[in-house]
Amino acid sequence: MLPTHQKVVRLAHRPTTDIDPSYHLPLTYESVPTFPDDNGKTPLVLLHRLYLSIDPAMRGWMSSARSYLPPVAINAVMRGATLSEVVAVRGASRLKVGDVVSEFAGEAGGWQEYVIASARSVRKIETWSELVDNHQQTPRELPMTIHLSVLGTTGLTAFFGFIHVGCPRLPSETKRPEVVLVNAAAGAVGSIVCQIAKNVYGCKVIGVAGSDAKCRLLIDDLKCCDAVINYREIENEVERGAGTADPAE
Repeated sequence: MLPTHQKVVRLAHRPTTDIDPSYHLPLTYESVPTFPDDNGKTPLVLLHRLYLSIDPAMRGWMSSARSYLPPVAINAVMRGATLSEVVAVRGASRLKVGDVVSEFAGEAGGWQEYVIASARSVRKIETWSELVDNHQQTPRELPMTIHLSVLGTTGLTAFFGFIHVGCPRLPSETKRPEVVLVNAAAGAVGSIVCQIAKNVYGCKVIGVAGSDAKCRLLIDDLKCCDAVINYREIENEVERGAGTADPAE
């Protein structure tokens, strides 16, 4: 039995400095949506939110500034990448009750517990057994939330940004490893770029991060950088007059 009401977070005001959740992103209680009465022409699904990814990009989406996505409208449900379970289906669809789907930044993504979406707007997540049956291989079983990170838009951004924009050469195509400098190397996208560059393309990777802890993560834990630069140390040296006058150097 579905509940009649759900928790929803909407963008009430655009922040200019720090975010006050009760002012900028107030929690409301609203009715759980039901399928519209339009003779079922469009395949629809009712989704129950399982996971919501909280990302730094959300701060930019709250702004009215031009970006790669339109700003979240005032009084609209706050945007966010999600994993959801299909709890009801209307019309002919490849999806069935119990399927888990992912969605980013469209009609089915956001800070709410239930939403109705077009069945075509979401991507079905294959279960471990389905991967075995459909691809005739036994993959390592991984947590579902990996589809909000490495196998989600974060991983896609790293993959296409580095390989299709950066166009690195494979070791067989060059006499010496290419050198790759990755800014924000300890971030979600940057850390994946470092791992692809080091482990797939054999590049010499130099990571730029903002703390000693992040630098250690790249060297000791992920082992995806040959060298790291803590840019805050350089900034401090410049401020003290102990380093170069040009921070870029």
